[in-house]
Amino acid sequence: MFTFLQESEIFRKHKLEIILIILATVIPLFSIILYFTDVAPQAQENNEIEFQDASATTKRDSYAIDVSGAVLNPDVYEVTPGARLKDAVSLAGGLSDEADAEFFSRNYNLARLVGDQEKIYIPSRQEVQTGLFAENAAVQQSTAPAPVLGASTEVGRISLSQAGLEELDTLPGVGAITAQKIIDNRPYNSIEDLLTRKIVGQSVYTKIKDYLDL
Repeated sequence: MFTFLQESEIFRKHKLEIILIILATVIPLFSIILYFTDVAPQAQENNEIEFQDASATTKRDSYAIDVSGAVLNPDVYEVTPGARLKDAVSLAGGLSDEADAEFFSRNYNLARLVGDQEKIYIPSRQEVQTGLFAENAAVQQSTAPAPVLGASTEVGRISLSQAGLEELDTLPGVGAITAQKIIDNRPYNSIEDLLTRKIVGQSVYTKIKDYLDL
């Protein structure tokens, strides 16, 4: 009984100090609980937004391509990733009457993939006849007669520094992806840069080196 009265007397004398000590302990603890209760959902929401943004950046639903020249409906078209040149030409309505169908079939690979922002131009018969468009090097090599010993074997070559994706794609062993890689790594000091920079492998380099000019 005496002890209880003694403790009560101590509480009355130091009531304010005791209350302040309790508040000083409880308030920070309560603040910490509120902080983690509020921050955790917000952090999860931010992570979900960042994940969605990253997915939107890495995954593209469509490509824009420009199809012009001797086609029925030249325009800019939207295609899905994985679209081929054949799909692009079909979207433009196919070849027009002015197109050189034989030249087109020899020099354009309908099965190749098209890339985003790619320009696809189909030349007319007149443009081919006047020399504005020439057969690509691979076609010239395959259709040229066998060279006579001692005679000149020089044929038109594809410029490594200036050729577009469409021309580079006609090289043996080179597809749209490698062609774009060749363009992205310009300028070049020599044809051998393709090999030393590991843009193409040895087997592909052996196939295409004779078709290229700097």
